[in-house]
Amino acid sequence: MNQYVMKIREKFIQPVKDGIKKREYRLNDETRKKIVPGDVLVLVSTQNDDEYVRVRVDSRECFPNWEMALRKYWEEDFKGLYSSLNEALADCYRFYSKQEVDRYGIVVFSIQEEKRDLKNSFVLLDTNIILQRESHNNVSYEVAEMYKWFDSLPCHKMVHPATRTEIAGYKDATIRDNMLVKLDSYEMVDPNETSSPDFDSIINKYPKNENSLIDNKLLFQLYKGVVDYLITNDGEMLRKAQDLYVREFVLTAVEFLHRSETDYPRLVSYKMLQVKNVLFGDVNFDDHFFDSLKDDYGPGFITWFANKRKANEHAYVFMNGKDLQGFLYLKFEDESEPYGDIAPSFSPMKRMKIGTFKIVSTGLRVGERFLKYVFDNAISHHVKEIYVTLFENRQEVVALRDLLEKWGFVKWGTKNGSESVFVKKMGAYCNDHDPKFNFPNLCQNHRYFFLPIFAQYHTDLFPDSILTGENVTLYNENKAHRYAIEKVYVTNRKNVPMNPGDVVLIYRNGDRYPKRYSSVVTGIAVFQEALFPKTLDEYLADCKNITVFSKQELIDFYNQSTYRAIIKLLFLSSFNKKVLLNDLYDLCIVSENNGPRPFELLTEEQFRCIINCSNGGKLK
Repeated sequence: MNQYVMKIREKFIQPVKDGIKKREYRLNDETRKKIVPGDVLVLVSTQNDDEYVRVRVDSRECFPNWEMALRKYWEEDFKGLYSSLNEALADCYRFYSKQEVDRYGIVVFSIQEEKRDLKNSFVLLDTNIILQRESHNNVSYEVAEMYKWFDSLPCHKMVHPATRTEIAGYKDATIRDNMLVKLDSYEMVDPNETSSPDFDSIINKYPKNENSLIDNKLLFQLYKGVVDYLITNDGEMLRKAQDLYVREFVLTAVEFLHRSETDYPRLVSYKMLQVKNVLFGDVNFDDHFFDSLKDDYGPGFITWFANKRKANEHAYVFMNGKDLQGFLYLKFEDESEPYGDIAPSFSPMKRMKIGTFKIVSTGLRVGERFLKYVFDNAISHHVKEIYVTLFENRQEVVALRDLLEKWGFVKWGTKNGSESVFVKKMGAYCNDHDPKFNFPNLCQNHRYFFLPIFAQYHTDLFPDSILTGENVTLYNENKAHRYAIEKVYVTNRKNVPMNPGDVVLIYRNGDRYPKRYSSVVTGIAVFQEALFPKTLDEYLADCKNITVFSKQELIDFYNQSTYRAIIKLLFLSSFNKKVLLNDLYDLCIVSENNGPRPFELLTEEQFRCIINCSNGGKLK
């Protein structure tokens, strides 16, 4: 792989990054004739050297003149920039003389932005990183965590022969021999030693000494594409990488951690209720809970579960006392995942597979709790689809299938001709279905409302939104409404101004003075529907298992004609950082000495202010 730096007007850089401009047009002179598919073009802004895009060449095509080069794709590549082919041609004629075009012609490179995945990547480690990792008394937290990511992604940990030579020169024999033994666990780079004038012209601007010469050898392996990433904490190497336009692939340990956690967020963890995030290796596979899965999938399931590499993967389990009564495993797949066993086949896409989903019926709505975890992880990992495969002919699977269909999973096809495949699309809202079917996707024209809740009921109904300082043990008892996504709020309102799909901000009324510091916005829900039951039986049926109130309390409400109206909500997310009433005063969303009123309408701008106030808009 060779790298070529070219200047480009800045207005063309973003269309390249967005995948709109898919070709680059240049004079086919002696330098451009050397460029072949697989090479990298660094397109640098003519206005700002720090603004650039790296693209990989997929193919090349030559034309005798501008008109023939532009005719086929000008409208696609320059969409919105030129109104006609003649206008585009007039602009292009300014770059090269007629004599140059007649002599060399025009080359069109098909390009796409260069993107490198961390998963299965080849990562070259600088000597300073090796020393920090393998030293017996100086391992930094960041480096230790980075090595855990190397194993889980997994990455190829590479060292350069120059690193071994450098360590072999240590005078302390104990340290030297110990380090050399540990280097045997790394893969050795087969270095590309071919020189590059462009590389040398940048590197020669820096002082040269014994250490910098080794650094340059490592940088050159990245520059030539021998490795995907280089990890170093050396400031001068990072500056050289910036000048070489490879800085995004030369990372410090902290930067690698941030990139890993952003691209591959781990399973969301929850501190409330009895569904826990655990390691595979800590699950008792011999528990009778797994017998039906062993029957369904045979020896293959046993082999899959017993795979040693799975020991450090995570899953969710529900323990009802000492009994295992629920298990959920999620698998994340990228565009390279093969789907030859699924008919009709999936197109390449970032997906999440529900690998294993089993619950023992308890009446506690644990299935909904598991689905909440499914949706939260799908959002966290930015997947476009969720899918699951089921043996529909098994009676115990029917209830699970019905639950999935209520929450928007649609039958797609089959796997291996025997299992049914169900798919849930993320980010797309179907107006023909209700908010539950679409959850957690939001409709386009939703509005925003406040919904105040008394402190004594708030955390019982929304346990994930517990406040710092509240007693967690008060909510240890398993109650169905705590596990449910669907929640009931009873009110005496005769009319409700919300439409299905509107967004509700949950506001916990303060239980101590001053109220401006104990009253808080804690999270978000989606309005599903308002019900006005005509009989007590209807009222009790609509509230069953999704309200904090006992059956007797509900009967009293109904008989006293007080809280007869039912508001059904779908709990979406709690805030990491709760928004104080005092914050609402400062933001001029609520007038001083007042509080939000039930069903009070907010503007889009007010809602965004609250989100930004809640830990920069990050939802739990």
